[in-house]
Amino acid sequence: MNKIAIYPGRFHPFHKGHASEYNGLKEKFPFADVFVSTSNKTNDSNSPFTFEEKQKMIQSAGIDPKFVVETRNPYLAEEIIGKYNSDETKIIFAVSEKDMQGDRPRFKFGVKKDGSPSYFQPFESVGESEFMSKHGYIDVLPTMDFDIVGKDIKSASEIRDMYKNGDEKLRRELIIDLYGSMDQEVKRIFDNKLI
Repeated sequence: MNKIAIYPGRFHPFHKGHASEYNGLKEKFPFADVFVSTSNKTNDSNSPFTFEEKQKMIQSAGIDPKFVVETRNPYLAEEIIGKYNSDETKIIFAVSEKDMQGDRPRFKFGVKKDGSPSYFQPFESVGESEFMSKHGYIDVLPTMDFDIVGKDIKSASEIRDMYKNGDEKLRRELIIDLYGSMDQEVKRIFDNKLI
């Protein structure tokens, strides 16, 4: 039996809060293949970074790049799950609480027209899970607030705004705080896309 845990997201930028979530998944599912799933979709307003740029950030945050996969839709991750036998593999998508709130949650649970349960179900335990040919599971992670350069940060847009509006000293401090050291390549990416 195989187990896959997928941490999907836009990640503009990927940072230490995301790395902490990913490492928590590796601890929670020690015998699973744990992947980061993200796309190459960009725009000027809220998705400035390419897949390659995010992959560099993810590596800088301490995650092995072989577990970072470019997907057309991170929340389906067909490029990952297509490599596994669906009758022998259990799959868990780990998404933040904020992705499951509001009128348009990333995943919905319920019943199909024929009365059977929807494909995605809330995750309870690996032992109670079905193989992915029957169901996929959603593990909802609590939304993390974290401290960056002395400020309580709740979203990636706050990080981008701090970087855009900061001076050079603050920008360097942000990179060090987000990645644990002054990664010049990541700083160049931020400079090119955000200022």
